[in-house]
Amino acid sequence: SVPTATVAKASSFHSRTTVGIMLSGFRIDRMVLGGPAHECGLLRPGDKIVQVDGRLVSKDAVATALLGSDVPGSLVEITVRRDDPQGGPGKAVTVSLARMATDKIADRRRFFELFAEMRNEVARLVTDPATPPPFPLLDESMELWTRMLAADAEHDRRVADNVRGMQKRSRAA
Repeated sequence: SVPTATVAKASSFHSRTTVGIMLSGFRIDRMVLGGPAHECGLLRPGDKIVQVDGRLVSKDAVATALLGSDVPGSLVEITVRRDDPQGGPGKAVTVSLARMATDKIADRRRFFELFAEMRNEVARLVTDPATPPPFPLLDESMELWTRMLAADAEHDRRVADNVRGMQKRSRAA
């Protein structure tokens, strides 16, 4: 989301939340695996963020806009413009994401790093070609974790949809 280092450097404070987007200007450079942006499955590297919570944003203001209330679980609506390979105006995509506590996303990222390190260490330690390394166990564990993250993301999407529906009904009343 808002890269913590970028926000801290620009504004001298630390973000408590993230949506897992790393920016280059106002373009999505990368997404943190297991973060809200990655798990929604609708955003891509290269997408240009044009609106946050229905307001147009500039590349100088996008990080602050994404940070918003900086409350874990709070919702942020992001509209991106995806470049058209034929040079046309591109497609607009709007998603609602729940901000995640920065430490929670850091824990998810570290989990995958640890599995990768274990896999590499096992490969280094297994020197007997007759002994197959236990990669299937590590791979199955990582797949299970990925499915669990996807289920969490689906739950978050349903909650966001319910909140938007309640907000619309309350405005109509």
